[in-house]
Order: sequence, then C-alpha cells, then structure tokens
Amino acid sequence: MSFTDRLEAALHVSDEALRVWLVNQLVGMGFSPVRLHFFATAAALRTALNELRPHLLIAEQGGTTGSGAELIRKLKQLDRGQRNPIGVLIAKDLIEARNAHRAGRDVDLVLMNPTPEEDFRALILRLVLQRDKGAQEKKESRIGVPISNSDSGRATSIRVAERSVAEAVEKFDHARSLSYGLTQRHQSRERILAAFESLIAEQRWEEAYAISKRALPVLPELQARLPEVLRLAFANRKIGDLDELYRLYTTIERRSESMNRAMAAALVVSARHYLRLNQPQEAEDAYRKAIISSGSRLWILREAISRMLGCGRIDAAKSFFNRFPSEALKGRDYLVLEAWLLEADGQDETAILKGRTAYRSGIRDADLSLSLARALARRGKTDFAEDLALEARRLWPERADEFAPFVRAWIAEALTLRGTPEKPAG
Repeated sequence: MSFTDRLEAALHVSDEALRVWLVNQLVGMGFSPVRLHFFATAAALRTALNELRPHLLIAEQGGTTGSGAELIRKLKQLDRGQRNPIGVLIAKDLIEARNAHRAGRDVDLVLMNPTPEEDFRALILRLVLQRDKGAQEKKESRIGVPISNSDSGRATSIRVAERSVAEAVEKFDHARSLSYGLTQRHQSRERILAAFESLIAEQRWEEAYAISKRALPVLPELQARLPEVLRLAFANRKIGDLDELYRLYTTIERRSESMNRAMAAALVVSARHYLRLNQPQEAEDAYRKAIISSGSRLWILREAISRMLGCGRIDAAKSFFNRFPSEALKGRDYLVLEAWLLEADGQDETAILKGRTAYRSGIRDADLSLSLARALARRGKTDFAEDLALEARRLWPERADEFAPFVRAWIAEALTLRGTPEKPAG
C-alpha cells in the first residue's frame, strides 16, 4: 500500500486531455481513484471546500483574476494548519505563470502545461514528503519548466524572472511538442479503461463506480457503457447521483437504444424511491425524465400517470398523458388512462361515457373498473357500480378490498359488525 493512497486530492482543470493525464499520473503515484475529486468550475470547488479538506489541490490559474490561487488561499485558511495542504497551480503560458508566482506564499508550486510526467511526479512527491515530515520552512513558489536536454534527467524547476523569459519560452515550446500529444492522451485513456475493467473483474464495485463517474465526462468509450455505470450506482446505493448522470447522458450525441432503456429504467426506480419517501415533486421530475429518455414508452407512461393520480397530482398526470404517441391513441393503455384521468378530474359523465366505451370493446382492467365504479357511485348509479365491483372482485381478488365499498352486501355486513352506535345519554 502506497503512503499516498490515503491522501485526498481535488482538481479543477477544464481541459479534457489534461484531466485524463492528471488522473493517470496521480494514480500512478499511488493515489486512490476513490479519493480523486473533480470539479468542473471554480465555484463548485469553492463550495465543496466548506466540507472537503483535500491534502492536495490542483487548479488552473484562471486568467487575470487568479481563481486557482484564490481557491488555494481559501483551502489553507479553512485548514488552519491541521493538514498542511499542498496547493498547485497550472499555468497555460508564461504570463499566467508570472501572475501565479506573484499570488503569494499560499501557492506551493506552479506548473506549466505541459510538464513531463517524470518532472510532475518528482515535484509533487517532494512536496508530499515535505508535508509529511512537517517541514515548517517557507517554501518559494516555483514554476516547473521542463529542461529536455538535462543530463541528470531529474525533475527541475526555474524561477520566473524577466531575464529568463526567452530561454523559458524556448524550452517550454520544445517540451510541448514532445510530451503531450495524441499518443499520451490515447495511452491515458487506455490505462483508465484497463483500470475500470480490472475493478469490475475483481468485483470492487465501489472503486469501479468512483473511477467511472469521474472519467465519464472525458471518456467517450466509458460513456458507451453508461448502462453498466448506472448499475454500479445502484449497487453502491448512490441514487442521489442520478441527476448528475442524467445531465451527462443528455450531453452524449449518439445515444444507443440500450443506453436510453437503462437511463429510463434507472429514473423509474428513482421515482418510486421518491414516492416511498413522500417526495412527489422529485418523483414527478424523475418520471418526466424517464418518459423523455425512453421516447414515451407505454409502460412508463402508464406507471407515471397512475402514480401521479394516486398522489393527487392531476396536472402532472395530464402533462404525461399528452405525451402519448399518436400510434397509441386508440390502444388499451390510452383508453384506460383517459377514463381514469377524467374521473380523477371530476368529469364523471365524460369518464363514464369513455369508460363504458372501453369496457364494451372488451377491455378488462382493474384501474378502469375502479375509476368507472367511483364515477357511477358519485352519480347515484349504485346498481351499475355494484355490478362492476362484483365482477372486478372476481377477476382481481387481490384487489377485492378496493372494490368492497361499492358492494351493498359488504356495506351492510360492515355496519352489522360495527354495531349500532349508542344513543347519547340524557
């Protein structure tokens, strides 16, 4: 076990290829994939720092405002010397590097993109070792500029000064042409995918999910395996991550049918979960996304409408009902849900008309019979409601209790068992 595998690292880097490269380097240095935290924006990381206390923070310099330096400063202010976190800035050019250099003593290291991996690893490990030893001496902010012709081959860094700008530009451009091309990106992708496969084979579901979630935004090869990632999310009880995964799903241009089915099914499970928690608004949102991602599959439409009617959200049910595909407007599900929706909306006469039409066409459905019985009873047509309820109790005995209130014999029996209430004294 590496001494770095217990360290938390937070990264804010917008460049896709650089994110992949950093993952590869840190994992290669012994950092655990589950302890690498990526943030798409500086604002997101700034908010997360209120709870997350990473040992290592790597951030972009962020132009003239120095957002990366501000993040490092905030981390060290919040830390108050407890973990002695390391702050590393990534500069895209020498102008940003000079600005970062002036950012103050909170910044431990400034690296220019690209930096050869040997230099990167040596510089980071040196800082980690200094941190672990509890070194208290003041460290100067340095810029790691690769010197490709170095005889020693060791990590080097030079101080930014006006007299050395021309020399640094030459060396930086030479390093860029050598160390960070398409080959490096391809190798990084292959290594991450190999790590994912290995974790799946070893049934290390938590680590497999952690690495897949972080790599999804930058790896199209992993995006194609979204159904597998969704299964991992549920296996790790990360149902709260589904919104984030759905947002990623919507950004994928070429979505396969299996991807659509998997996302829709996951959202349906999520909606049921919210209903059990008595959170109907969240359930409605999940069902709406499921309907969209599934292309308005009938089984999802029926469940969504029936569940919304069941918790009294008639407007939501109407909205979902309007998404029925044109080819299904005369089908069984449409006719059943139409009558049910009309009855739930208080349009009893129209509901009875539509329900009877469906019933006479040979459709036998427990929900249709129940909604029709309610409408008939409210209109005083108790004989018809009772006939319907008796047939329903025979066809669907598991739902007999739902139809019992419409059967007069049952009502009489219930009153007998309850007994006649005593008259008040006096």
